[in-house]
Amino acid sequence: MNTDLIIMFFNKIVEIISKYFILSQQSIRNIVVIEVVLFLFSIARLLQTRQIKKWICFFGLYSYLFLILVSTVMTRINWEVWNIQPDNVGSVCWLPFYSYLKIMQGNHLYIQEVIMNCVMLIPVGFILPIICKKGSIGRCVATCFAISVSIEGLQLLYSCGTCEIDDLLHNTVGGFFGYICNRGFMKVCNLLNNRKKIVYE
Repeated sequence: MNTDLIIMFFNKIVEIISKYFILSQQSIRNIVVIEVVLFLFSIARLLQTRQIKKWICFFGLYSYLFLILVSTVMTRINWEVWNIQPDNVGSVCWLPFYSYLKIMQGNHLYIQEVIMNCVMLIPVGFILPIICKKGSIGRCVATCFAISVSIEGLQLLYSCGTCEIDDLLHNTVGGFFGYICNRGFMKVCNLLNNRKKIVYE
């Protein structure tokens, strides 16, 4: 009985979300199920290492990536419900630095878009080296690029955004900057630890 109530509640939530947002009920179910399975599998692997710091970092990274998925794909407004149809939705912009051309033409909304796309994957670039033992800058940048490609691909697939080369570039630059911040942060921490050792000695 309790299981039936949980399923009914879940289906009702999915129905409400699909009514006002871009994805169908089946798409929402598929995304949630896949995310839960990946989450449980990864948590199980991390718990085997018994490293609480990595587990906390992974949990934060997973939660943040899921938030990105929700904000960039799942919660894009269903234009038919609201009688709105933005331009270029579901299309691809292959022109690099298109955002900067728009900014030079006086469209300052693109300044906010550039900043947000750069900032979006900074936390990912910062946390990845902590989770991965061999978290080189190349792997970090490649991972951030793959995440960005996945987001743009889903937006194109579900016609809930415009797939832009600029977004890929800005997301990847953000991930690179996050990695640089991580290296700087770790150097500062190591320096402080060394100073403490010297003082206590």
